[in-house]
Amino acid sequence: MISGKLLLVALLIMASPVAEAAKLISKEGRFSYSGYIGGLKIGTASVDVAMDDSKYAVELKMKTGGVIGWFVEWLHRSSAFGLVQDQGNFPLSPNAYRNQSVWEEKERLLEIIFSSGNAKILLANPHPIDDERREPIPEEKRQNTVDPLTALIGVSRMIEEKGTCKSTFDIFDGRRLFQLRIEDKGIVKTSKNRYAPFGGDARRCDFAFKQTAGFKRLKEEKPNKGSFYFRHVNDHSVIMPIKVKAESNYGDLIIHLRNVESIGPEFIKKITRQFSDAEKAQ
Repeated sequence: MISGKLLLVALLIMASPVAEAAKLISKEGRFSYSGYIGGLKIGTASVDVAMDDSKYAVELKMKTGGVIGWFVEWLHRSSAFGLVQDQGNFPLSPNAYRNQSVWEEKERLLEIIFSSGNAKILLANPHPIDDERREPIPEEKRQNTVDPLTALIGVSRMIEEKGTCKSTFDIFDGRRLFQLRIEDKGIVKTSKNRYAPFGGDARRCDFAFKQTAGFKRLKEEKPNKGSFYFRHVNDHSVIMPIKVKAESNYGDLIIHLRNVESIGPEFIKKITRQFSDAEKAQ
């Protein structure tokens, strides 16, 4: 079974086929994906995202499907929001991140808050150190990190403003710390078919992510590599991947964008309200 980590990171990088940077005013959309290994469907995902000149919000939902879904049930839902800053090496500043999942009938919940450049675990049930025997990540290593979803939207913003996906930054998901490197390979032609309705000219971004902290004491996870193919599918949405090709233990993972629809301008308020309501309930 392909790891949830690989599916998640595969949906977390982006680039643009636009050579000129454009001023972003307000963009939103729901991006629906299907994933395949060896021609067999293994899962689906949707990414809801909205961004204006001062703030952003994003929500990711994933689940197993196809033949894999007959044998293994995996559900994942995560969300994040923060501020647009357009300063320094990364254009976004996350405020909070939440991750909920069900894997092999085990439920997980994790919440992170970001303050003064530091990522702090607000809630972890079960705690990764106790449940998975992961090595703790020191506070100094969590400085100036971003969550996985902010990574997605941040690079998208970077493409809008600078016209390139080339970047290196650290991602903290509450359990692990990754270094992610992206190389811009320029515009390429991607095929269009019934699996890939948004094929066409897209920017190829080769990525390599390596875990740097939060290892399981009995297992060291290997680096992953792949390529992302991104284009601006309409004038109202942010730049997102139309295709992802990545390594897995079972062959190449291929993810195709299947549908795009509007989610409306109130999405940012919806996500921030969810975090506020959760904090009041604790």
